[in-house]
Amino acid sequence: MAKLSTMAAAIATLGLVCSGGAYAGTMDSVVNIKNNTSWEIHQIFLSPVDEENWGENLLGLDVVQAKGGSVEVRKIACDTYDVRLVDEDGAVCIVGGVKLCANQDAWEFDDEDLLACQAATKE
Repeated sequence: MAKLSTMAAAIATLGLVCSGGAYAGTMDSVVNIKNNTSWEIHQIFLSPVDEENWGENLLGLDVVQAKGGSVEVRKIACDTYDVRLVDEDGAVCIVGGVKLCANQDAWEFDDEDLLACQAATKE
């Protein structure tokens, strides 16, 4: 998996961080993803950092609308993940080493964040 330390640091700044309280392996994490970009997000995948395969698209047939759209992703096991986002143009952004383990994590990103991540992602 691609590991993007600069984007991981940016995500920590944006708030996609572990806010504690749960034990590893429990399925109680809830992540609210807010898209402040000019592009719809069509797919979101997670992969534990020690695995090579992506899980299922967390959005199914839904999309996260541009300019303020959001989605709440539930029942994520407490772990450290690589996160793969795919926008409406098929551009991919992979963020490595994201810790998810909380009752309510939040992740907001804008055009600058998404474009920087896409430029750094080699897939």
